[in-house]
Amino acid sequence: IGNNIWVDTNNDGLLNNGESLITVPITVSLVDATTGAVVGVVTTSNGWYTFTGVPAGTYVVSITVPAWYVSSTPTDGTASVENNDYGQPVGQFIATAPFTATPGTTLDSITATNATGTTTNPSIDFGLVPLFDLGNQVWYDTNNNGVIDAGEAGVAGVTVTLMSNGVPVGVAVTDLNGYYMFTNLLAGTYSVTIGAENFAAGGALVGYFSSTPDDGTTTTDDTDNGLGTTAGATGISSVNVTLGLGLEPTGETNGTTGPNGDDRGNNTIDFGFYTQ
Repeated sequence: IGNNIWVDTNNDGLLNNGESLITVPITVSLVDATTGAVVGVVTTSNGWYTFTGVPAGTYVVSITVPAWYVSSTPTDGTASVENNDYGQPVGQFIATAPFTATPGTTLDSITATNATGTTTNPSIDFGLVPLFDLGNQVWYDTNNNGVIDAGEAGVAGVTVTLMSNGVPVGVAVTDLNGYYMFTNLLAGTYSVTIGAENFAAGGALVGYFSSTPDDGTTTTDDTDNGLGTTAGATGISSVNVTLGLGLEPTGETNGTTGPNGDDRGNNTIDFGFYTQ
């Protein structure tokens, strides 16, 4: 019984499009679904696992969840189709539904070999989706040059909204130094909005304007990413930011690295505001 654990970059539950097997250590357990007894445990660091000499029975395979990953969203309930995600979150683990190991079965990827009297099921695969972080700072751009200069202060208490396809998917409030962060995000395209409520009576930015020089990129640190000058009905927003493996800037020095690591986070989405 086996087979692979892969990085499901596009989160479609299928091993496709050149996706790679995962290369971090993962513990895989084979459990008797009837008694709960652990039948076997293996550890893989190359994405392949196999249990051999397994008697007939009903089983569950579970894996430890590596840091910075979650289970693929689409889960295939067929324990004979290869290269499909077959796991779902169960507490601190990712586990399959119970499946039956029946000697002599030949179905889809399950094969029986008469010469050796063995039956092989290489279809118990797991897709893991990488997670990302997105932040960074709202500050008082006193000289309105669109750059965080020495001595310029962050703005506390600003409500920041994360958008995906025009829909709010997260809300954060800047800390005492103006920093915000959204964590454990799936790969995809997002934008960040400083909502209109911040510019209304009682808001942290009443009477303030967005910095005039706008940085239209999403990889340059310490520059203003807010488009426009005056907050409209929806506030001030950034350009779209794409999160994905190999796409994130590294080495940012302003702010704190998110829980998913420097190469899994974008800490460059800053917003400058000034008044007169």
